[in-house]
Amino acid sequence: MRLIGLTFLCATLLISTSAVAQPAPGSCGKEGDHIGGSIPDSIHVCCAGLTAASRWKHNNPSLAGMSCADIMKIPELPGGGSACIKCGDGKCDEAHAEDKCNCPADCK
Repeated sequence: MRLIGLTFLCATLLISTSAVAQPAPGSCGKEGDHIGGSIPDSIHVCCAGLTAASRWKHNNPSLAGMSCADIMKIPELPGGGSACIKCGDGKCDEAHAEDKCNCPADCK
């Protein structure tokens, strides 16, 4: 009896997880989009010409006083995700999470 219940539970989990919506093949994050993280159907890559940058490290007051080199060594938070930034266009776009550490070319 216990085996039947476990089999039913496993089959239910398999069916419910396969029903989760998946991004279309070739989908990518546009500038400012949040990617990755713990949401099952989230996009995990930025479109061409964009770079993934940590969302939680961007202007985080708890990291104030640390050098960019030290900040960039800090591992990402599990499920934290990133933002797609357009580094190298000459514009420091803080609204899309660009800062002097993840895009020194644009943010001096």
